[in-house]
Amino acid sequence: MTTAGELIVGAGVTVVGEAQTSTGVAPGEIAVPVESSVDLTALTGQVDDHETRIDVLEATPAAYTHTQVTPSTVWIIAHPLPFEPAGIEVVDHVGTQHYPLVTYPDASTVRLAFRRNVYGTARLS
Repeated sequence: MTTAGELIVGAGVTVVGEAQTSTGVAPGEIAVPVESSVDLTALTGQVDDHETRIDVLEATPAAYTHTQVTPSTVWIIAHPLPFEPAGIEVVDHVGTQHYPLVTYPDASTVRLAFRRNVYGTARLS
């Protein structure tokens, strides 16, 4: 049994969370189980017969949640994501999902346009 944060190097490289992974890991693969509440960390791995290297590039968020507390027909969301988020889920204060018109004014901003005033949350991924 492995513990959190332990790295095992053998036929393959496995990075595990609280328990050992149940699936086999082939040589050169990296398995990183994460909890749903944890953002993924950008990893690169290079594994061959003579060298094993894993570089943690940067703790980069995989998703961002925006909370809109003031009802509005337009939400301007500045986000820290290093990419243009294609996955956008909007849920209002009572749990209804909305499908706004989405535009990208720049690389770190998303603009959501609604037909009526809405407040709630937007999850960008």
